[in-house]
Amino acid sequence: MTDAADAIQTILTDVDELLREKFRDLGYPDTPFVLMAVGPDGGKPSIRSNILPAGLREMAADLAEAVEEAGKWPANDDQAH
Repeated sequence: MTDAADAIQTILTDVDELLREKFRDLGYPDTPFVLMAVGPDGGKPSIRSNILPAGLREMAADLAEAVEEAGKWPANDDQAH
């Protein structure tokens, strides 16, 4: 791993722990979340989550569908006002 990838993994681990703690403190320990970052070299993404693999697959499918829909929207400079 590169230094950047190691740093990103460390940061995501810290944020993951903080989110879990804050959700517990608020009384919402089961709030689902996904954290993802890609290093500056565009390598493999680092992911932290409290969601089971099946849930991540479902979220990925939902995200892919949203991307398809977003592709149908006009570009920002083509939007009607």
